[in-house]
Amino acid sequence: MTERMYLSILKTEPEVLTALDVARILRIGKNKAYALINSGKLNSIKIGGKIIVPKMCLINYLMDNKSYQFVSRTVPSNHWTCEQFCGIIDSADGNSGRQQNISSTR
Repeated sequence: MTERMYLSILKTEPEVLTALDVARILRIGKNKAYALINSGKLNSIKIGGKIIVPKMCLINYLMDNKSYQFVSRTVPSNHWTCEQFCGIIDSADGNSGRQQNISSTR
């Protein structure tokens, strides 16, 4: 994605973000957001005891492909009939929430 696309996506966000704003935007926990900031991977400014992240720093972080890794995980098209998944199907007991093993060879 380009800087322009990120600016468009984040246009409703303030120009200066808190760590909690960053966590919300990235859909990560606040501890992970603080870890990104403390490690220096996500640039920030500390004023007194408050940490702020300029929106452009977040966009630069997102544009830097060294900041994260792409996970390519494909699900087989025959997921429900694949041999490794056949044989046992777990379902929750409606009353207790316990899982029951149901054999697929009934």
